Amino acid sequence: MALTFTVVKRFRPHAGVRRGLIDITFDALGPTWIVTKANLSLKGKIWNLILPAHIDGFVLASVPVSGNATITIDARQEESVAAGGGLVAAAASDLNTKVVRCEYIGY
Repeated sequence: MALTFTVVKRFRPHAGVRRGLIDITFDALGPTWIVTKANLSLKGKIWNLILPAHIDGFVLASVPVSGNATITIDARQEESVAAGGGLVAAAASDLNTKVVRCEYIGY
């Protein structure tokens, strides 16, 4: 399996900048996933992928990769205060089939 991308809305390009909303469905290959410019129908670079901060007790972060042709999504699980209260890597299948709505900006 791989990430599934569903277009929610693409905004009209302005000065070459493209922006849109997409739903990303996670697979069981996590806790990190790669999003490419082709996944977002961009030809140039991904400037930003805005994710929700939390989903079902997990913290999501987007990490740009050198050259901005790809972005890595990283999922961490929130530990209870009794267990130390930090963030630990999520298990591979923890977010399987979960869907998040994201905004992307690029060209």
